[in-house]
Amino acid sequence: MSSEVLTNQEVYIAGPDTSYYTEQDHRWNAKAIASLPLAIATVVIGVASQSIYLLLIGGAISFALGMIGSRQCRDREHRGKGFAIAGMALGAAALFFSLMVLIWAA
Repeated sequence: MSSEVLTNQEVYIAGPDTSYYTEQDHRWNAKAIASLPLAIATVVIGVASQSIYLLLIGGAISFALGMIGSRQCRDREHRGKGFAIAGMALGAAALFFSLMVLIWAA
């Protein structure tokens, strides 16, 4: 019967690198990223041209893209949730403003 005694030895287990600066394997979500530039362009062009219908349609599209992108970021662990939230907020503001103008003008 021989017994081995391990003293002062470190055992390294091979596994994923968990250091702070490792690059994540998460992909960017295209719908989440597309919602913010669409919302910004909608607000800028809609206000500059004073087109309520452009604000209404563009706001609805950017809000919907932001909602879909945010949900996909959560479910699929994609990146870009901040873009989705910002696009949703700006799209909702454009949608709300255009609906208030349409209701007030009627």
